[in-house]
This record gives sequence, structure tokens and C-alpha cells, in this order.
Amino acid sequence: MVITARKRSEWFAAVSGAFIGLLITVLFFFYLDHNDPLSSIYNTVYRTNLSTFGLSPTDFDTPLERFFTIFPASHFWSYYFSASSQEIERRLVEYLSFFPIWAVALIFVGAIELPRRNWRDGLYPLIAFSLIWVFAVTVSFSVYREFYTPAAVFVYVWFGLGVNAFLDWMDRILKWNELVRRSMQVIIPGLLILLPLWQARIDLQLAFFRGYTSFVRQAHLYPIYAKDKAIQDANKILNHVEDDAIVFADWDKLYSYIYTAQIVNHSTEISFHEAWSGDEMELSESARAYIEKNIDNRPIYFAVDMPGLEQNYHVVKINDVLQQIYRK
Repeated sequence: MVITARKRSEWFAAVSGAFIGLLITVLFFFYLDHNDPLSSIYNTVYRTNLSTFGLSPTDFDTPLERFFTIFPASHFWSYYFSASSQEIERRLVEYLSFFPIWAVALIFVGAIELPRRNWRDGLYPLIAFSLIWVFAVTVSFSVYREFYTPAAVFVYVWFGLGVNAFLDWMDRILKWNELVRRSMQVIIPGLLILLPLWQARIDLQLAFFRGYTSFVRQAHLYPIYAKDKAIQDANKILNHVEDDAIVFADWDKLYSYIYTAQIVNHSTEISFHEAWSGDEMELSESARAYIEKNIDNRPIYFAVDMPGLEQNYHVVKINDVLQQIYRK
């Protein structure tokens, strides 16, 4: 805006658009915060583990306190720009492997061509792509590839510009022969359509005939040979608990348990909680206080083996996964 906007109306329109987008996002947060479903991160993770985060209930009783607890600005540097040098190098190599050499060349040409035509137009995608991409290769999250999705918008703009520049160059080279020039105008765009399809032929075949792609199989994103395995595993728990039960589980099982209970089985009163948060596999003070408050009124189960549970409670094993606790 500083570089290009010269009129008050342009500034007003841009600032208004940004403000409306921010307002919509904040309103969605406040709506979810007010609705406060049992399946929210507040109830499944934070309220029963507040002491792990160094918080008391009064530190978590307003929307803004909850917002800044879940998205702490102080943790920025522990999340971002914190991957090891070996991991950054691996991701760089991996990212380049996503594109064939001819596509990399066209993307590079497009990235040069845009600022050559208009440096202001070229500046925004260059800055935006660099920011997103740097986050992707340096973030500590295991789901760093999520950042590649918005970055792809700029990559394929450059790709399109690179194709356009290449066709213009071919047009100038072949202007001496009208027949050859017109033939190339058909052949080259055709190749640029067919080459990506050829590049993705294995995944396209798998998607059409098997219902999954190679990266789904390699990354084990879901059990491709038993798609309802998560629901079956959840029902091994849910078939043994009451409708008003409290269930503590490992973090990577919470979603499948909640989905199966509420969406598949239409049982919406069971409370699910993360058994522990942080590095130590032990019940937090706030979790023990929560159990103490409810143990006489609601059945309480653990779907994970917690060290030292027998020291504080009478534990009854239900099956190979589930155990119920009582007062000693």
C-alpha cells in the first residue's frame, strides 16, 4: 500500500477489507468460545491440565485469556525457525523433488519475468512466498507441509508466467516460418498439459483404481486397507463406558473417540480428556482435582496406561485398553 496506493479511497478500501477479514475471524473465535462444546480443546486438553501450563482456573476464565493461552506469543520462537540444520536441508531437497526440472525452470523464469514487467507486481508474491516458505522449512511442527499449500498459489502464478514467457520467446524465434510457428503454438501448450499428467501418472492411477495416492500409502495418513479401523478401535472403549462417563486418553486418540461417540454413536454426554500434557507422563494437579470432584458421581476411565495410577486409586481392568478407577 505504501508503494502503490496514492488515493485516500484506495487506503480506505484496503484497510476496510483487512478489518472485515480480521473481524470475521475474531467473531468466529468468540462464537466457538461461547458455545464451548465438550469436544473443544478447552475441555479436552486445557481445563483438566491447567496446572501443567502454570495456570489456575481464574487465569482461564475469559475469552482473551483462553485465546492467549492457546496461542501464546511467548512460544513463537520455540515453534518457528527452530528446526535443525539437517531437517531444513532435508526439507529443501524434498520441496525441490516435488517439481520436475522443466517445471522448476519455468517457475524460475516466471519469478524473474513478473518483476521485469512491473517491479511492484513482482514484489508482493516474492515477499509472500518467501515468508510462507521459510516458515515451512524452519518450523518445528511435523505438519510443516501445510505451509506449502498457500505457497503453491505463488509458485503456479510464476509457472504460468514462465510458460507465457517461453511461448513468447518461441514465437519470436519461429516468426520466419508461419507454419512451424502455428504448429508450435499447438504442440507446446499440449505438452505442458500432458507433462504434468505424465508426471503424476502413478498417483492418478492409484487414485482412480484404488482410492488413494502413493503419499497416502507412504505416510500412513489413514489405514487404506481398513478405513473404519479408528472407529472400531474407539468402539472397543465406548462399548464399555456409560453415557455420562469421563474418559482420559492419549492425545492422538482423542479425536477418533470423540468423533465415534458423538457423530457415529450419537452419544454426546461422555467427557473426553487428554490424560497428560507436557513432557512428563503423569496426572497433573488439576487433573487429580477434577477426578476428586467427579469420582463419586460419574464413572471415570483411562484408555491409556498411566504410571502410578494404582498408588492413588483402585484400578479395575476392563479390557486390554480400558481401565476404570475408584476411590481406594
